[in-house]
Amino acid sequence: VSDKIKITFSKKIKLDNIYFKYPNSNKIVLKIKNLEILAHRFTGITGKTGSGKTTLIDLILKLLDPTSGEITIDGKNLNKSLQKEWNKNIGYAPQFSFMADDTIKNNIALGINHDQINFDIIKKVAEIAKISDFIENELTLKYETLIGENGIKLSGGQRQRLSIARAL
Repeated sequence: VSDKIKITFSKKIKLDNIYFKYPNSNKIVLKIKNLEILAHRFTGITGKTGSGKTTLIDLILKLLDPTSGEITIDGKNLNKSLQKEWNKNIGYAPQFSFMADDTIKNNIALGINHDQINFDIIKKVAEIAKISDFIENELTLKYETLIGENGIKLSGGQRQRLSIARAL
């Protein structure tokens, strides 16, 4: 029997009285009185450059710890002991993600052994990320197309969609 705590996200993420400042700084860069992010909903985060959008995401991903306040997932306090379990629930497509000088298929499956790549899953996540039409109808080699260093042969939007497919 495992004593590992399972964490799921079926109700809400709640941020209560969150304050964040970087180490060796007195400036509070993020203040959140009360924020709830409901499960099974799309939530957009907008704001000016430097307003704390990325910091907020880093806190929710548990890449950063709040200076004070509490983050809960379905009522469970998101602490270090839950981080690994919480990260199993998250797919994250950063603003600029790494693209290998390799095929579209291998970039979507980045980090998966070649003999374990499931092509049906590759096609499904490409479809969800809305890049499958481009791959299947505009590229001669389709999923075997080389994208060049940092995805140079793709547009910025195509690189983002590839990153979303990878996260899925």
